[in-house]
Amino acid sequence: MNADSVEAHKLPVDGNLIAQYLLLYSMSGEPGDFDSFVDYQYQNAKITVLIKTGSNAYIKTLVAKLEEETRKTFGDSATILFGGDVAQTIALTDTMVDGKLRNIVQIALAIFVISAIAFRSFVAGAIVLVPLALAVVVVFGVMGLTGIPLNIPNSLISAMAVGIGADYAIYWLYRMREEVSKGVDGKQAVVNTQGSAGKAALFVATAVAGGYAVLSLSIGYNVHLWLSMFIVIAMLVSVLASLTLIPALVLSLQPKFIFNARRVSPLKMISLLALGAALVTLVGGIPSAKANEGNATGSHAKKLPLRGT
Repeated sequence: MNADSVEAHKLPVDGNLIAQYLLLYSMSGEPGDFDSFVDYQYQNAKITVLIKTGSNAYIKTLVAKLEEETRKTFGDSATILFGGDVAQTIALTDTMVDGKLRNIVQIALAIFVISAIAFRSFVAGAIVLVPLALAVVVVFGVMGLTGIPLNIPNSLISAMAVGIGADYAIYWLYRMREEVSKGVDGKQAVVNTQGSAGKAALFVATAVAGGYAVLSLSIGYNVHLWLSMFIVIAMLVSVLASLTLIPALVLSLQPKFIFNARRVSPLKMISLLALGAALVTLVGGIPSAKANEGNATGSHAKKLPLRGT
């Protein structure tokens, strides 16, 4: 048609002209040529777009722009849906990332409960969380500064990295309590603890961080690079915080579970365990807004509140 004129390479805006084109093609082509693009009544159409990137950030931006453009183009005269593998990937990523972020909170609560029971003190649980909180801040801060996306692999790695350094604080506090129980002065007890448990924790953290650092040689494979980076950062931050911040907190707060340790009743231990289990269960049971959105829209199809034609 139109003798392959370049000026004719545009979509017609007249409905009657579109109907004539479709009629002419149906008379000359195969009957099922349009089956994968439109329905029999020509009321619903499907447009397939191939994207050469798997970046969720890019895809989300693209979908947002398409939604805005379709509103301007069609107004209230059409219903536009975005679906397929791209939309499903976005929904899966949002759900997984949200779940891993909630796992970080669950890990922190679990460590708090275990530490509080082990030392018979809520203060001990809070002190043990200090290196973990600092590791979380540093890991996500590095991600933000370097522009590393918070996708499925990174959310898994971040959740794993948070809990691997909690034992250093527990080792240090136990050794500190042993030194104080021998009648050693507080400052001297810190020195003795640093020379025993502190030195061991530093050696272990350095060895583990060095092992994961080997993965940084996986040039071009970002998942291994990110794993190496986050684990090394979390390990070093956790052990350094355990050897600096925790001694300072212990000397300044003079917590009773170290300087005046005494046996706690089983009832209090059971109460601590029950409270911790309830908190962990509560965090895990809170429904995610993104997950609900994904379930409500099936395959995370984006739907404009427009009327169909």
